[in-house]
Amino acid sequence: MKTIGKAFDVLEKGIKVICGVLATGFTIMTLISVIARYVLNAPIWWSEQFCRYLFVWMLMLYAPIIVRHNKNLGFDLVVSKLPKIVQEITWLICEALIGVFGACYCVYTLQLCEKFAAKIMEGIRIPAPVMYSSQAVCGALLAMFSLELVINHIIALKNNKKEGQSK
Repeated sequence: MKTIGKAFDVLEKGIKVICGVLATGFTIMTLISVIARYVLNAPIWWSEQFCRYLFVWMLMLYAPIIVRHNKNLGFDLVVSKLPKIVQEITWLICEALIGVFGACYCVYTLQLCEKFAAKIMEGIRIPAPVMYSSQAVCGALLAMFSLELVINHIIALKNNKKEGQSK
């Protein structure tokens, strides 16, 4: 399991670098667009759509990292009051559901990419699947990272059971 965790750590670092590049590109393009529009009085017609696509890709890539580190929004007021083993089971179920959602989201989005394979996004003139594939990547990463978390919860449950038996 440690090997998978290390591989996911490397993947996560790569995703963070890509997100940093996307955020930088988004910021620079927005700045250039504002200067072109309000200072030079020559707006760049495709800049808004380009920035939107960069932003969506950045969000879709970073969302699974948030889930991996349990930084997603949740209401654990009730769960935190439960016994430790019940907490682990609850989190196991939640992570499994997130993983199933990610896998379904990936599959559905791939079908969407196939359906719109010939469509070109107006304005920036890129194929629609380039944009929609960000969601498929997000779903696949959600499923992978959730699987890691599910395995970690199962290991924690086994360790908890062993500790209970040794007492």
